[in-house]
Amino acid sequence: MTRPDPVALQGSLRAFIAEHDIKPDPQFFHWHSGVYAVLDCVFSSQAVYETTVLPALKRFAVNSGLEDQPGLTFTAFVQDVDRFPEPHRFATYARDVMGNSQQLSGQTKVQVAYNVCQRFISRGYNTKAALLAALPQGKPADPATETPATHSALEEMVLGEMIKDRSHKIRGMGAALGPYLLMSLGVEDYVKPDTLLLRLLGRVGGWQPRAGHPGDLALIQDTVTHVAKEMQTSPARLDNALWRYESTLLRGKAGR
Repeated sequence: MTRPDPVALQGSLRAFIAEHDIKPDPQFFHWHSGVYAVLDCVFSSQAVYETTVLPALKRFAVNSGLEDQPGLTFTAFVQDVDRFPEPHRFATYARDVMGNSQQLSGQTKVQVAYNVCQRFISRGYNTKAALLAALPQGKPADPATETPATHSALEEMVLGEMIKDRSHKIRGMGAALGPYLLMSLGVEDYVKPDTLLLRLLGRVGGWQPRAGHPGDLALIQDTVTHVAKEMQTSPARLDNALWRYESTLLRGKAGR
């Protein structure tokens, strides 16, 4: 189907939100640490959040002793994984600590998360606070204002190096997980273009967005950003509200 006109898609989404009384969650939150943000991001891929991701993070907290607090470093997570012997440290950590051996691109999700944390460390960032200091003015952009015209060091590292740059790409990180990692870290200017959001925007606009297609993803990002600004909220919070609506609808159809 033909990609819809941007203004028409904005109008359709605006009407859909009003019809279904979709509102941002007042309990919307960010993880205190970068480690939990990374784990949330990676383990959310192709998984049911409430029954897979959150339980895995709870097991991680108990089994590793690493609690979600601002001072938790990426190094602490890397060292915790490294205490398990080769050649199966990632598989063992996935089984014994996370209780989740799911894979991304032929490797455990633990290894993907480990590689993301290692990348941050190699660039001189060891905490969430250090990463956010790499944003303009040292903090996420105000969701009520325009997104900065140029990307910050953090955005370039995640959206450029990790998912696009062939020589620096982290296997397992893709077009949906890059923006979601930024969102999980507290950068609310982005939306996660995953299956649920693509399905909802496709239904609302009468088209079929293509996963990973730059033009389609840009239209979705711009549409949600525009409507979110009208609602005086952030793209990330509106994305979360749309995701919760679509998730509930999907569970209802499945009889859960």
